[in-house]
Amino acid sequence: MLSLINKTLVCMFVLFLSFQIVVAQSYVLEVGKQYELPIRYPVVIGTYTFEATVKLSNPTVFFPEGLSQTSTSTISNHSLTRITDSTYSLVASVTANQAIDTAFFLWGTALAGNDSTTTIQLINFQVNEVPVSEYEIRLLTTSVGTRRPYVRFSVFDPGFPNPITSQETITYAYKIDIPSDVRFYAVTLNGTQTLIGDFKNVPFGVHTFQFTPGPLWASGNYWVMFETVTGTRYQPLHIRN
Repeated sequence: MLSLINKTLVCMFVLFLSFQIVVAQSYVLEVGKQYELPIRYPVVIGTYTFEATVKLSNPTVFFPEGLSQTSTSTISNHSLTRITDSTYSLVASVTANQAIDTAFFLWGTALAGNDSTTTIQLINFQVNEVPVSEYEIRLLTTSVGTRRPYVRFSVFDPGFPNPITSQETITYAYKIDIPSDVRFYAVTLNGTQTLIGDFKNVPFGVHTFQFTPGPLWASGNYWVMFETVTGTRYQPLHIRN
């Protein structure tokens, strides 16, 4: 993973509007690589809670995957939760060991999307429940040679209803962006895997998968593993008496 904290910024603007600072940074990323994008917010020694809505103007260019700490801070109780393809909820508790200007990183993968530019905005940005400036990151992606096809990681949504009895049916929705073989496994808490669905050359788009355990399945907690050429995802399954 490449950190951009010490990379040369293509441009950085600080605008003073109504006593709020609107920060815009720009970076050039190479398609297919993972990057840490610095969230620059100056803090002194102490613990700070950051909250924001992350909005991408074009989600086919960059795939946010998580948050990470800097070399002079620690991050805990953090989450980056996908709401839609282009919107995420961000929460992070950051403890600074010294005065710093970068609070934490937003990391993810540069994609060969249907465009080469995207803007990442942190809106409703709050620090310790106090509203602060909006934050903007502008990304431009490049690739060596022929631009590779757009591939984003698959999406696997929670099943419904859950829990179920062994005679009831649970339905999972999933999305893939390229044709792929798709497999589903039920995984016990000790790691035993049972194939419960095997589909060849599923076309791109949104699909559903239904599973009825049957009388041979014991009640308990399981994970359903969703496997495609672009990744593996898990959702819980609870079978009750």
